[in-house]
Amino acid sequence: MDELQVYFCDLCTTSVPEQDLDTGDAIRLHDKVIGSCCLKELRGGATTEAKAGGARSGSAAGWFATAFVMLVAVAGATVFLEWRVAEEAKNLGSSMSSSRDAVTRLDERLVSVERRLGATLSDGALNPIETKIASIQAELGGVEERVIGSVRGNATRLRDLGTHMHSLDSGQREQIARTAEFKTEVQSELRRLGDRVDEIAAAPRMPTTPVVDAGATNDEGDGAPAMPEPDALPEPLSGFVAQLTDRDDGARFEAVDELLQSGDPRVFPHILPLASDADPFVRRLVFEGLKDFRDATAVDALIQALGDAESLVRYTAYASLKALTSHDITFDPDAAAGKRASMQRRWQEWWDKNRGDLF
Repeated sequence: MDELQVYFCDLCTTSVPEQDLDTGDAIRLHDKVIGSCCLKELRGGATTEAKAGGARSGSAAGWFATAFVMLVAVAGATVFLEWRVAEEAKNLGSSMSSSRDAVTRLDERLVSVERRLGATLSDGALNPIETKIASIQAELGGVEERVIGSVRGNATRLRDLGTHMHSLDSGQREQIARTAEFKTEVQSELRRLGDRVDEIAAAPRMPTTPVVDAGATNDEGDGAPAMPEPDALPEPLSGFVAQLTDRDDGARFEAVDELLQSGDPRVFPHILPLASDADPFVRRLVFEGLKDFRDATAVDALIQALGDAESLVRYTAYASLKALTSHDITFDPDAAAGKRASMQRRWQEWWDKNRGDLF
């Protein structure tokens, strides 16, 4: 005979034979069991109440049925909650097991790291590194000393350079001052000569004079060209003519200036040789004055002066050439030598064609 399966009431934990479930003395709700012990009381209470009341209405019986259903629902909910708690506990246990495994693996890795660190930090293991660090420190110390020495040396050189630049700056300022002073003198001289233009223009013009050799020099061999005899010139002009051969550049400059201011056309053959004077300021003054003498030899001298070595002289000769001939051919005193020569040839070609018609 097969052994009967025994269950337990989930309400009072009393054993429930399997046959009670077959006969209906016990019932199964999902996976929960309510035994006859509790089921009889529930059913009996409802039957006794029906017999004692006799005349009670059917609504009372309905109330007991509703209470029974509610009790069964409460029991089912309790059983369901217990099942959910069990499931969550199982999941939590699984998660905790996984966490324990992870902690175990991490612990093993930490132990491995500790062992490697212990081997690395053992006695003598860091000696090579310490030796290398000491070597680097020594090298850095030498580099630091060299850098400090270099910085000090550069500071000294910069200080010396600053001193030198200061001296250059002082010299430059002095040169600028001298240049400004010279410019002022030149401007004053130009204004003074300009004031004499009207007076000289009103003076009678001398006829064409013989060409004087501008390259001839006096017997003493200084920078002043040989001069013709100062005949027929009154004093003090004859004295200034004699002064044209003085060794001093300033004396010759003064003599040319005085002769030009006199407005006497007879001084022309005496100042023309100084167109080749050694001093550029004397030459510039001569070319400034030649514009007042309507003579072909003056034009020759001015065209030749366009090739002078000094820019100031070339500039003055070009201005006087335009004033004397009333003609203008472009000439740039500050252009390159080749370009200046080309423009000078254009002046010479024009003059060769118009020499006989100008004066």
